[in-house]
Amino acid sequence: MLSFKISSGAHEKVRRVSSIICTVFAIGFVLLMCLTAIGDHLRARRILADHSVVSAPLVLDEVTEERGRRGRTKEMYHFTYQFEVKGQPYIGRFDVAGSNADKYPEGTLLQVAYSNTDPAHFDRLDRLQDLSDTSGLFTRLGVGILGAALISFIIHLLATRRLFVPREVPAAP
Repeated sequence: MLSFKISSGAHEKVRRVSSIICTVFAIGFVLLMCLTAIGDHLRARRILADHSVVSAPLVLDEVTEERGRRGRTKEMYHFTYQFEVKGQPYIGRFDVAGSNADKYPEGTLLQVAYSNTDPAHFDRLDRLQDLSDTSGLFTRLGVGILGAALISFIIHLLATRRLFVPREVPAAP
């Protein structure tokens, strides 16, 4: 592995800068996770506060194959559903991995919840119920915080113990 030998004083500065950068990264990632999770939670609660439920037929649009690392492939299923409210059509889309596609056989009826005040705000009923659950919100935030802390710590260790290493001072004869 590539490593740069630097003086002890420079290594101490690199260690301090690395800890600051990794801390800022972790805080930024956690804030982004919080904003996303809380936004999704509030959106789901708003829709479910005053909603109606309709059944919409599920249509499989396409199946794509994504190539990952080391030649691994993953199938993604792209679904759409359509429903009408007061003569106005609405179309929803979602994607699932091939391993989860069994839950959505083509032609089944999805339960879709939409806001009565603004039907343009809608989603699958099961997804909205999961997002509106407060314990799920705290679980996602907890996992996000721990993940960000772990990634930042590993990056800091790699930078200060593998990439930039202190130069060994030769022993005096």
